[in-house]
Amino acid sequence: MDLINKNIGEKIKSRRLRLGYSQLMLSELAHVSRDQISRIESGKINFTLATLFKICRALRIKPHKLLKDAEQEEYFSIAKRRIDSIKANT
Repeated sequence: MDLINKNIGEKIKSRRLRLGYSQLMLSELAHVSRDQISRIESGKINFTLATLFKICRALRIKPHKLLKDAEQEEYFSIAKRRIDSIKANT
């Protein structure tokens, strides 16, 4: 799965744990299956914006914060890979 999904999933898990929620509790609050929560947190599936909004509402976090951070991390990761590749070829 792509890096953005993985980063968003990690942030969802971190927020869930900070709030003291189990995956089951989050799934009930967000009206999303526990299996789907697990797969989102591990970055194993793509998910819709509607699902993201439900989860964010349950976690009391604005979706743009997760998206912005994940996008920046992906750009940094791509840039680092390119730099490493250039270094390896010189």
